[in-house]
Amino acid sequence: MLAFTRTSPAEMANIGLVKTLPASASWSDTIEWMTSDSAVNDYPSVAQACPTANAPENMMVVWVRAGNIYYRYRPDTVWEPMQAITSGPTPDEFPYLAPRDTGFGLVWERAGQILFSEFTGQSWTMPVVVSAGGDSANGAPCLEYLGYCGLRGFYPAIAWEHRNNADSAHAVLFHIRGDSTWLPIDTVASTGDNRRPGFETIEPGAYPGIGLTWESNISGRWRIRGIVGEPNPGQAVTWLFPDGEILPSFGGNQHDASLALIDVITWHAQKSAASFWFTTATWLAGGDTADTVQLFTNSYPLPEIAAIPGSGFQHRDVTLSSMVVTQSGVRYWSVWANNQSGQWKLYGATAVVIMDVDTPMPRPFSFRLEQNYPNPFNPTTKVSFVLGHSSLVSLKVYDVLGREVATLVDEVKAPGNYSIVWDA
Repeated sequence: MLAFTRTSPAEMANIGLVKTLPASASWSDTIEWMTSDSAVNDYPSVAQACPTANAPENMMVVWVRAGNIYYRYRPDTVWEPMQAITSGPTPDEFPYLAPRDTGFGLVWERAGQILFSEFTGQSWTMPVVVSAGGDSANGAPCLEYLGYCGLRGFYPAIAWEHRNNADSAHAVLFHIRGDSTWLPIDTVASTGDNRRPGFETIEPGAYPGIGLTWESNISGRWRIRGIVGEPNPGQAVTWLFPDGEILPSFGGNQHDASLALIDVITWHAQKSAASFWFTTATWLAGGDTADTVQLFTNSYPLPEIAAIPGSGFQHRDVTLSSMVVTQSGVRYWSVWANNQSGQWKLYGATAVVIMDVDTPMPRPFSFRLEQNYPNPFNPTTKVSFVLGHSSLVSLKVYDVLGREVATLVDEVKAPGNYSIVWDA
């Protein structure tokens, strides 16, 4: 787990990096400072790509400094000197860094437009504008690289806010690059006020898809909503289910949600395949000042909630770590900033997702054909099956001599639970 800290006061903000100790609930005492001067440094983002022979660490930090974006790269044990990615009189804001196999991708906002660049080798590509031409009402971008079957690929997907020329009417837009060009921009959410989109972390080996969340006041209060899609490499994402509330059983306003999905813990078969499958989430709850941080783990047998009250002080910038596998389970960290000491400092809470060791664990997003019922039957029987992702389904009945008797299904089906009644 990596987290940032910064000095105070705000007019002299430096960027630092701290880490958790391996498989531990403790933090390192060492702060790795990215900057140490009197300039204003803000909006840090960190990512770690796949290691290579020449870059076993392959870590990068980006941030905004005097209106431009800077970065430091750590291929091995030493941080390289600070370098500028952008330069010019127009301020750059809200950089978001994401790993791309062994490289990195970066999105940011400039004068209401969304820009994108990639780090391959030792240099950045020329920035391109990915928001619509002439549209200057965009902000808060996030980035994820999509592959297939849970593998991170080379297809960048970007989501951001579109302000619709009114502060109280935001939409969430989604854009993906195909094999050779950017595909049409997709409006994911437009009803009500929708803000702060973020990609759900889907750990390797879990459901082969993409999760996107955002804050929405469509229900009269701020709630976290989300949608699940299936990536089609080089093509548009197929959105599988209508968007819905992710944390409906928790009250109050919800902000800054960060979610993760893994497939190493118990899942509940009675849940519909259309559920938004997450196992761990952290978010801010309460009023606009968000006086509580909540951490939820969908562990067996009961959910665990860690509510960290603000004691009259403000929390902000809550985020969820990637998973760390330990002997007792999978550990996640919730990290946030708090100003209770008069300075903004980092705080963290940890939770362990307990693995199910008593029963075999079926994967929630796999194909399964059930036994027909009743059996024997006369003259009807019901055949049920479950699809984890959209697929061509062919379901046929044969007699004891191997001759085809009937075709029950022969078409593409979306993910879900299906039952077919056959009248013999």
